[in-house]
Amino acid sequence: MTKAHVSSIRPTRRRFLSMAAVVAGNAVLAACGVEVQIPTATPGISATATPLPVPTRAALVAVNNIATATAATTATIAIAAMGVQSTTVPPVMTTTITARAAITTATRPVGNATATNSRPTAPAQISGRAVTLRIARFGNAQTATYEQGLYADFHAQHPEITLQVYPVDTPDWNGYLDQIEGQIRAGRGPDAAYVATEATQALAAQGMATPLDTYVQRDREVLREYFADVAPVLVEAMLYDGHLYELPSDFNAPTLFYNTARFRERGVPVPTGQWTQADFTAAMDKLTERNATPRRYGYAWTNRLFGGALPWFAANGGNLLTQEHFPGGDWLWSTFYPKDAAARGRGGGYRWAQSTANSAANVEALQFLVDLTYRSGAAPVPPAADALQQEVVTLFGSKQLAVFPSGAYSVSQLKNAGIGPGDYDVTPFPRGKYLRPQFGTAGYAMLESSPNKDAVWEFLKYRVRKDVIAATVKGGASTPTRRSLANTQLWTAELGPKHWQVFYDALDTAPEAAPLPAPPLANAITTAFTDAIDRAMNRRETPQAALDRLNSDIAGILSR
Repeated sequence: MTKAHVSSIRPTRRRFLSMAAVVAGNAVLAACGVEVQIPTATPGISATATPLPVPTRAALVAVNNIATATAATTATIAIAAMGVQSTTVPPVMTTTITARAAITTATRPVGNATATNSRPTAPAQISGRAVTLRIARFGNAQTATYEQGLYADFHAQHPEITLQVYPVDTPDWNGYLDQIEGQIRAGRGPDAAYVATEATQALAAQGMATPLDTYVQRDREVLREYFADVAPVLVEAMLYDGHLYELPSDFNAPTLFYNTARFRERGVPVPTGQWTQADFTAAMDKLTERNATPRRYGYAWTNRLFGGALPWFAANGGNLLTQEHFPGGDWLWSTFYPKDAAARGRGGGYRWAQSTANSAANVEALQFLVDLTYRSGAAPVPPAADALQQEVVTLFGSKQLAVFPSGAYSVSQLKNAGIGPGDYDVTPFPRGKYLRPQFGTAGYAMLESSPNKDAVWEFLKYRVRKDVIAATVKGGASTPTRRSLANTQLWTAELGPKHWQVFYDALDTAPEAAPLPAPPLANAITTAFTDAIDRAMNRRETPQAALDRLNSDIAGILSR
């Protein structure tokens, strides 16, 4: 979903710089004689193009179209200046599958289905014809190459299906969704796409993703073991308006990573699961060396939806939007969770209907972050979003930073940077007025535009097998949704961190755990949110004024 042009919401500098960086990087490759295929934010859409109509919320489409056309025109001009065709779809990964990545387990029953967005139809049988599935993966080429290597056993089971994984490398889920939607509207969309909480409802509401209800009900005996291993709250995060759109494979909840050496050096007791906000504030003050060269900070964070200001809002009893449940989903809960207390009261997905951006709890939490930067000097002004929080992690690795928020995926990032399990540990966010952790989960969505839905369904089932999920999260790449994988075989002593159980505490110890607020217009809302936080953190507006304006902006977005 693209940005909505609403009142004071403007294209951000980080989005422009991100596009410029991609163009510049590809220009360097081209100059070196490397063939370059450049994906634009919206491939094949010009300033005058009219995107395909969608079956729901015509106003939603109108909001998207303006910014989609603008972004495409800007990207086309920049790329055309280099003499490169701008409408090329991202290249697929065609790497050789290695023995390292091969997975050997029992063959699953084969099934096939076709479905529409509003009324799933009965699955058909696989025809046996050869098909190629294009699989979009959030991340860089290395991520896509590794993912491609996981599917040796799938090819053995389904020789008629070829999987081609290609990367969509963007700073955040906003940019990822922009590209996927653009490819679909240009008629070059993938058959399946890795989609997180931030983009699930956006694709579903526009009819771009196919409900999985009929498929799941038909293959319920095959999937029963999977659902028994996955917390109900993660599953409901993948429902929208009563229909299931993804089988969640991994998740992350904001967690605090801390440098154990810095705590020892400064004589600060290491955090515990009972850490309060007052404990946190006192520790950050002691961990900050204001006169050091270079300066050493207690805390640093990135301005984005996940792990930014929002966890502090939630801990203080706030949220960005009202949180309700869609009706429906009874078939799922009664089939797979009939006796699970955690499934009681669940519905057909989370519904975020109204803005609560300027609530007193949110204003207080944002003021806390502003004071942490300007009053105590314990934190720098947060940088704009980037997928791997490079600025923050660089500070952490050089011991200029004691604590930063992230998800389990940073374990692999720290390992690759030479930061071992003895150098850091993890702890939950400090307890505020409430214990209300928010998480993001992800899985693969079947896209409505795919002509190969029967084959896609086989891929979706394969992708949530226990051995496949274990391989995808190996090395600390994420937190597996399958609870049985939460063990020392995954979180080894060599990998760390010592208290890896914290990654699951968000679900196990907090009944009010819920996904990040991400309605169909989450892209526009996230942009408005990060813009408001930026204004407050750079003292262009007070927290109250910034959130008042944000509240008005979100109300305008939701009314469209």
